[in-house]
Amino acid sequence: MSASGGSLEWLQRLLDNPPITYQEINDILEGAPQEPTGILYFPYLSGSGSPHTDSLARGAFVGLTKDHTRSDLVKAVLEGTAFEAEFIRQAAEKILGKNIDSITASGGGTRNPRWMQIKADISGCTIEAQAIHEATLLGAALVVGIGIGLYADPQEAISAVQKEPDQVYVPDVSQNKLYRRIYQEGFLPLQSPLRQASHMLSKQ
Repeated sequence: MSASGGSLEWLQRLLDNPPITYQEINDILEGAPQEPTGILYFPYLSGSGSPHTDSLARGAFVGLTKDHTRSDLVKAVLEGTAFEAEFIRQAAEKILGKNIDSITASGGGTRNPRWMQIKADISGCTIEAQAIHEATLLGAALVVGIGIGLYADPQEAISAVQKEPDQVYVPDVSQNKLYRRIYQEGFLPLQSPLRQASHMLSKQ
């Protein structure tokens, strides 16, 4: 995804200067309701990536009212990136020809429990957040370890990595039902008109 964590960092800069911290983001989210915000956020600040690559796509908020608060905007950004992740997950299911019922997550986003729960609620999948947050660096280190003979082969390297998840997030059935409707009747149908508008604006 072109702007997942980037969307949150962008919002952090907008909310205050210097940017508010991740802990402050979590504190703000405490004021957000459990149910969906009613706001659709499209996380295309840097265009959109696979499976609908479009460098001209632009981000957007849809559904704002005077009653929405700062916490609603923060949560809407988390929801929007989770909707985009769901689009990617469904595309992967079509390619694989089978259901994806569980997801292994790593990286900085796993430090935000509310975000992880939203992803679980939207996808309907169980999400296992790994204790090792910097998975990319770990993967590079394991490759080096194999190269210098520290590990005999990839299987030995993998067995040396902690496998137990740090946290497991189970989807809430009632929240999933609400989010599925928003995804099917809002997020997906607005893709085409949003992209058309983005292309038009890019020519101005």
